Amino acid sequence: MNINGLIVSGTITRSPVAEGAELVAYSGFNTTAKYLSQQYNADLDFGAGDFSVMVWLDQMEAWRSVVSRGLPDAVSFIIEGNGTQNTVRINIGGSVFTKSLPWFNGVWKHLAFVRHSGVVSLYLDGVETDSWAAPGTVSVADAPLFIGKNTIFGSGSYPGKMALLRISASAPTPDQVAKIYEDERKLFQPGAQCTLYGTSDEITALAHDPKTNLLHVGTGDGRSVFDGLLRVANTETPVTTAISAAGGMIAEQ
Repeated sequence: MNINGLIVSGTITRSPVAEGAELVAYSGFNTTAKYLSQQYNADLDFGAGDFSVMVWLDQMEAWRSVVSRGLPDAVSFIIEGNGTQNTVRINIGGSVFTKSLPWFNGVWKHLAFVRHSGVVSLYLDGVETDSWAAPGTVSVADAPLFIGKNTIFGSGSYPGKMALLRISASAPTPDQVAKIYEDERKLFQPGAQCTLYGTSDEITALAHDPKTNLLHVGTGDGRSVFDGLLRVANTETPVTTAISAAGGMIAEQ
């Protein structure tokens, strides 16, 4: 949201995406009292240009809104789903597209749409499922953003959990969307760790091992080892100035 914070209305539930996992999901949305919102933000006025929306969801019921932006007489963009009919509906600047998708309630799914050069591609779990032309503008003056509810058409609030929602003024390629899914899905496993070890957020040293493809991050609490987004190991000896990593051998001080 480009450092423009969200307004929290009511009490939104925060819980791990899986037992022992560090990644947090948000749930408990209610159309009248519990939702996230942002007042008009010109950074979300993408015009007729490229943009994308991605989110992880775990369930859907009859026509419920995930994210919506616009006014009653002017839609910017909306994502809605219907778990009863196994469909998702995307509205971009008033251009509506409905697609049958298999909603597996209680199972995390990665949903994304990407608009590039006026063509929108819809992805489920990193795989493109369909595309359609939607070249119209999504710029709507004074349009607020709502997460977990839809105040434009009055569809119900989102009933499940959501995580890693992002809206971007960029259009990742199919390969990039697939990689995003593959990298992020590991964070939804029981016990998955994704933050620096300890309480310090001051990074003192970094090193990437080209042989193992692991990233080593040093702080005053130790060295955290990342495989992609997943922290796979850590030490508890403070790192003060430098790390060197090559072929699985580590030197630090």
